[in-house]
Amino acid sequence: MRPVRLLAIAPRPFEDELLSCWRWRVASHYSSSPRQIENWMLGAWGGSKPHLLSHEIPTEQSATRLWALACRLKQADVERLSLQNTGRSKASFVSDPTHRGVCPACLGEDAEEGRDHYCRRSWACVEAVFCPRHKTGLEISCGGCFRSGLFQFRSTPAGLARLFCRECDAIISARRFQRRDQTDLLQVASLIGEAIGKGGPQFERIATAGIFLWSPRPEGMPYIAALGLPLPHGQRPPVAEGTDPRPAFHRHGAL
Repeated sequence: MRPVRLLAIAPRPFEDELLSCWRWRVASHYSSSPRQIENWMLGAWGGSKPHLLSHEIPTEQSATRLWALACRLKQADVERLSLQNTGRSKASFVSDPTHRGVCPACLGEDAEEGRDHYCRRSWACVEAVFCPRHKTGLEISCGGCFRSGLFQFRSTPAGLARLFCRECDAIISARRFQRRDQTDLLQVASLIGEAIGKGGPQFERIATAGIFLWSPRPEGMPYIAALGLPLPHGQRPPVAEGTDPRPAFHRHGAL
């Protein structure tokens, strides 16, 4: 194996950061993707510079070791960021990154304290619907253009990584509109998290409740729509007829 190239700029991972988030943060400083950065580490690009991204690199142990070497980190410090090392099952995490919310208030604090934006591992849990620190719901939509989808890490002229909206190019921020306090979701999310951690009968009860809430009523709409649960912009959950009623942790199978 040829020597691994070292990255001149390699931000240290935060204690509660997602592994995929850390790789994207590092790659953003080179206007590249994690896969392109990995190829460059191995010398596959010759002397060329990486450009914008498309897909993430695999998460095999060899790739983790490669990133640790290139960033001058211990492999164990990189591996601890993986969801596989949380002690929870794969099914208890949202597998599709576009369905994982972020807390704009947390991102605002990152900016105020002069550090990169970063995604917390707890945001990937299926029960993560709000931020317990700021008492507001996690968001998958831009507060400027209201488009939903995966946000994108980019490096700013100040050399800091920020999450941007892919549609309107705005930095994800809590200042775009006023959020309402959602403390009422705290107990529900906590109970779900405890049930997932314990497994067994409590987990099955959560699953049964999820199936009921997403089952259609006689008029067609599911029971959960009748609860009037507000999304960030006052909308109700968009549900089409025939929606799979199984809760997320039964539908999502991989990290």
